[in-house]
Amino acid sequence: MPTNALDTTDPPGRIDVSVIIPVYNCEEFIEATIASVRQQTIGRGHYEIVAVDDGSTDKSLSILNDLARGRNDLRVFTIPNSGSAAAPRNRGLEAASGRYLFFLDADDKLDRDTLKRLSQTADATGSGVVLCKLGLFGEGKLTRQIPSKPFAKNSYAVDFIESKANSTLSALKLFRHSIIEDHEIRFPLGFPIGEDQPFTLKAFLHSPHVSILADKVFYWVRQRGDGTNVTSAGQSPRKHLDRIMTLISTILENTKRLRG
Repeated sequence: MPTNALDTTDPPGRIDVSVIIPVYNCEEFIEATIASVRQQTIGRGHYEIVAVDDGSTDKSLSILNDLARGRNDLRVFTIPNSGSAAAPRNRGLEAASGRYLFFLDADDKLDRDTLKRLSQTADATGSGVVLCKLGLFGEGKLTRQIPSKPFAKNSYAVDFIESKANSTLSALKLFRHSIIEDHEIRFPLGFPIGEDQPFTLKAFLHSPHVSILADKVFYWVRQRGDGTNVTSAGQSPRKHLDRIMTLISTILENTKRLRG
């Protein structure tokens, strides 16, 4: 399924993958992140980049505008600082036009085959969510955990609980756009961290099955110690409890709806 040749043919119709990037104070890394998308073997015209600046105080927005100038693969939006990745991701969802959605953090990178392999897998299996193996790069201290349980082998069209996909609820995955829109799935506001967990869980619950690609690292997470890639640091115990209650509510509401 993977190929090393860059596909330069124009697609027959709709864009395959919308890559949504929430951006906050990433002037040092955003250019490399955008480059990793533009180097995808899926080829030009098969993807779009939707970058949403969350009120950066550095040169991130200026860099994005420079990268978008004269190109039709990158659209740049800006919103007032919101305190988390939820609002910029939701704004990106409003603008996205691809058959699939992929969320990429502004300081991370993709393997060249990521979008092609994941979208091909979704097309072949009909899965609502496709997970991919993550790896670490960079020299900073570890600030994010890399899940390992679901990634022992490639798995196609499997139950999200039996496959242990439920052990990783980050949004760093490929989502079928129609499922997100049909069920009005959005990132809940008000959580400085962990806002992607209710979103991903709801997408899992409304997907017929998921697929997992584990034969190589498809998504590279940058190790950083400064924490400036997130719009707000830390979370109070009350906010943590609120997020847990939101997860429980998401399970109860959506399983009841599915059974009914």
